[in-house]
Amino acid sequence: MTSTAPTVRDVMSATRISLDARQPLNESVEEMKLHGLRTMAVTDADGSFKGVLLWREAEAALSRGSQNSLTAADVCRTGVAIGPDDPLPEAQALLEREQVGSLPVVDAGGVVGVVSKNLIATHRELMSQRGALEELRPPDDLLDRYRHTADSFFETGIAGVATLRHFGLQPGHHILDPGCGLGRLAVALTQYLSPEGRYEGFDVFREGIEWCSHAITPRYPNFRFTHADVMTTREAPDAETQSEDYTFPYGDEEFDFVVLISVFTHMLPEGFDRYLSEIARVLKQDGRVMASFFLLTDETLGQLDAGQNPQQPLHDFGDHRLADLKFPEDTVAYRESHVRSLFERLDLEIVELIRGDWATKDHPRLGRQDVIVARKGPEVDSPRT
Repeated sequence: MTSTAPTVRDVMSATRISLDARQPLNESVEEMKLHGLRTMAVTDADGSFKGVLLWREAEAALSRGSQNSLTAADVCRTGVAIGPDDPLPEAQALLEREQVGSLPVVDAGGVVGVVSKNLIATHRELMSQRGALEELRPPDDLLDRYRHTADSFFETGIAGVATLRHFGLQPGHHILDPGCGLGRLAVALTQYLSPEGRYEGFDVFREGIEWCSHAITPRYPNFRFTHADVMTTREAPDAETQSEDYTFPYGDEEFDFVVLISVFTHMLPEGFDRYLSEIARVLKQDGRVMASFFLLTDETLGQLDAGQNPQQPLHDFGDHRLADLKFPEDTVAYRESHVRSLFERLDLEIVELIRGDWATKDHPRLGRQDVIVARKGPEVDSPRT
């Protein structure tokens, strides 16, 4: 983090999605729905910034008729954007004045990112908690192994807690974190969960679990970590247990929340089915699961087939696609219809689906994943198999 007064650049997300100025307004509104955004940048064919489309103004224009003739350019307006080097208080004042949740960040080259109320709140929490969190900073060799910097480790953990709070996490809840890695979420949760709360994490990477157990649990005894001896072709090829045979080491209906970030994106169908069944088993009634995916839809399939990214999942196996046949768990994408059917079978009601931008990325590391939030229904029946 910078030691000087924070600017928009310190806080913004590098998301560069925008609307084509020539796009019909009704299609633009549908795209805003797809991305879950109420403010989107509008750009010309060459990518130059033209203005901002506000959801409420687009809806108002459509309600007045002429739906077939209006484009994004007809309704967008200037003055609702911010520069990357502008002071952060200016962005916050503009968000409040325009009563929007996010703003495009624009420089001379066009759209370079997005800043939002949530990102600003996360930055403030990081600044206020950094001293307490610093004692739980993993060593550099482990951060490098997990492709983290210290700042990204703390920032993304705090952002994850903010997201879980938005979906109902309470300080006294019991939370399970399969694929917990280096404890990125756990470290941030130490500043939120009460002593009555409980955190359990497990992972196939023994080094991460050992560090968490030695660094976090002695200071926060309600945080516990377990090594899962589960086989993966790259990281744990000699493990004795296959993912489709793994039983979570917890009793029925123990947890209010289960969160899985970049777990199902590295899991083949048999393991996915098993893990989702185990999640349904350990969740309390009305408990929630938040999980990230690469979801295959007509739109993402078209984007994949048109792209050139070697890490994109292009090998088609029906309900799923893989990027690397030698190391199949490296990148796994599932058809959204298949995912929905599995959730429905287990009485896990999908209450929100947040679209990512992973299928449009052309650089080696894929972008934001899709996120599903689901609630366990009252009649769920998920026996061990």
